[in-house]
Amino acid sequence: MIYKLLKKKKFKKKIEPVHCDITPHNIHISKKKIFILDPDSVMLASVGEAFAYAGLKLCKQFIIKNNFKKGTLKVGDNFIKIINENYSLGKSFSKNYYFLSLSYIFKRLINIFRLNLINHDIKWNSFLDMQLSHIDEAEKIFKK
Repeated sequence: MIYKLLKKKKFKKKIEPVHCDITPHNIHISKKKIFILDPDSVMLASVGEAFAYAGLKLCKQFIIKNNFKKGTLKVGDNFIKIINENYSLGKSFSKNYYFLSLSYIFKRLINIFRLNLINHDIKWNSFLDMQLSHIDEAEKIFKK
């Protein structure tokens, strides 16, 4: 469904290895180096998906920290505005944050299911509830 919507909107995406959880708790800066933590968050995705998913998490953290009850869409709009002012990613990217974040959420869910079904690895099961809740949060934060 998400693929059809993105294709319909003619949003072309280049797939490459990206870290989709670049948030302050995953960056360590020393005197001469920057370290990106959480290598499990490196996946094949588009840069748009990476920005949208990281944006979802950052907006969610901002909303929780500031105890917002309403206005979550405004937080998402402000995030997109800041990204647009600092990066030239294009209008189709800005208009598709919701779909891009959903696309990446579903990729994460599929990877968790694949690990369970094929590898019998349950270490990521504790993240299922969080990923499922991201679906509703993406709508509240980014859907117009």
